[in-house]
Amino acid sequence: MKNICLLAFALFLGGCAPHIVAPAVQEQIGEEVLPPAAAPESRFRVTAPSGIVYTDMQGFFVKSTAFLPNDVNYFIATSERMFLSVFGVARTMDNVVTVPDFSKNIVLAIALKPSRTRHDVIIRDIIISGEELTLRYNVVSRGSFPHTTSFFRAIEIERPHSGIRTIVFDDGKGAVRVPYTVPRGR
Repeated sequence: MKNICLLAFALFLGGCAPHIVAPAVQEQIGEEVLPPAAAPESRFRVTAPSGIVYTDMQGFFVKSTAFLPNDVNYFIATSERMFLSVFGVARTMDNVVTVPDFSKNIVLAIALKPSRTRHDVIIRDIIISGEELTLRYNVVSRGSFPHTTSFFRAIEIERPHSGIRTIVFDDGKGAVRVPYTVPRGR
């Protein structure tokens, strides 16, 4: 019995004694990057009534650090860096991420201010006329949402020809014109 008490006491003291722990090795995580590009799934490719083909961007979210000063905000991304300044890659159950190909395409996005109301952004048409590319859309409210989030719609289209100077976002009630310049070297 005495031996068992001594053994228990030794184990107790061993558990209370300070332990030397090796310093944790922390893996450095670089800037967020997009996964490797793959051919977009046909279920995400859509043809607008005007005949312009676009791809819905799937597997992304609006970053909490994105600047959303208005109720409706517009983004034109011509590079991965610009895109990732607003959107983050969301790992989903089916892990579907449609990666934009910025070597020949751009991404147009409409992001709504964070709220608890569910909104859907519906693309009505994409029209090229003169020096303008017009994205016609509607925002439809679909009731409440359990938490605050930024609903958005991002689409990838072929980079407009060099004559396009303005991209117009038109919701049917008013239009916002955003100057567009073709990225250098493209």
